[in-house]
Amino acid sequence: MAGTESPNTADHIPEAALKKRPWWARACLGIAGFMMALMMAETASRLATSAEELNRARVGYMSLHVNEGYELVPNSEEGNIRINSTGHRDHEYQTKRMPGTTRITLMGDSVVFGIGVDVDKIFAKRLEDKLKAAGQANVEIINGGNPDTGLSEQLRIFKKRDLPLKPDHLLLCFYMNDSRPPMGFRAEFVRGDPIVRMTQKNRWLQKSVLYSTVYSIYYDIRVADEIRRHPVSQRMMWLELFQKADWRNNGAILGEMIDLARFDWGAAWVEENWTPVKRDLANLADICRRNGIKVSLCPMPVSVQVYSSTPRDEPQQVLRKMAGEFGWGFSDVLPSLRKHRDGPPLFNDHCHYNVRGHNIVAAAMADYLMSEFLTGGK
Repeated sequence: MAGTESPNTADHIPEAALKKRPWWARACLGIAGFMMALMMAETASRLATSAEELNRARVGYMSLHVNEGYELVPNSEEGNIRINSTGHRDHEYQTKRMPGTTRITLMGDSVVFGIGVDVDKIFAKRLEDKLKAAGQANVEIINGGNPDTGLSEQLRIFKKRDLPLKPDHLLLCFYMNDSRPPMGFRAEFVRGDPIVRMTQKNRWLQKSVLYSTVYSIYYDIRVADEIRRHPVSQRMMWLELFQKADWRNNGAILGEMIDLARFDWGAAWVEENWTPVKRDLANLADICRRNGIKVSLCPMPVSVQVYSSTPRDEPQQVLRKMAGEFGWGFSDVLPSLRKHRDGPPLFNDHCHYNVRGHNIVAAAMADYLMSEFLTGGK
């Protein structure tokens, strides 16, 4: 055998083999590489994110979930508002109820939460004071109000936060716009956006930390764009009539304002909006029945119902009928507020009570509870 050096290997590779791979092979490799990078990034993101923080951004004393909306952050504080360890704007409660204690939870939105009023003046705490003064020394009233929520969000929060406290009685304080869908307060601007609709319906997408981050940026851009193009959102189209027109004495103007408010408190006058409400109430009724919790439905009126010449209490009538169908108690505070409307103001704005309003609502609720629940009634 000759003792010469081996020829260069490249010289013997067929020319066809040296050509680039087909485009489809390169595309598959690129996609595979991209997917691998996404998986690694998703894994790293999950390692740095707790289950509670997934798809959730902190907004002051609240957190905002990509699809579930707002809820209170336990042990948070901002200004004169402090949230306790169980996620309530209230003092601390033992999770385990003491023997002989009657525990009542209030469920609702910012009206119950007590926007603009110190915590000891809100009707949840004034109600507790009044009941104790009436001889109910072992009663506890828990303020379950959550700002910027509708009934769907309140139901989810009740199951997560309030059920473990084992209340005896639930007072569902339904405000006139609580039929709005989850996150309706912000999503009103982009409710028709296909990506928003897809994300709110797709639980798999919501499980991705990376997608949640990108979606949140997209959502904020879309909302900002809508606000630039429509400075007054559809939700607030009623405001000009509320501020300038004589809706107190003119039924036609009041009717027009209710129609303009259909994306806000006027939603309670839109018949189709009651279908999802009844579905959520049926779910709540089942939960409370299985846990031995008595329920009372307590509508929270908008101020126009209090100050108009006619109360326009159609929503209260619908809710009274629903309460009867579920076998619940019913407490309507609207008559008490109308009785006191000629004195000093009752509201800080169109829906949130001032200190006087909170006190009147508390008195009406105390009378109801003492006659229907705490003395052996419903």
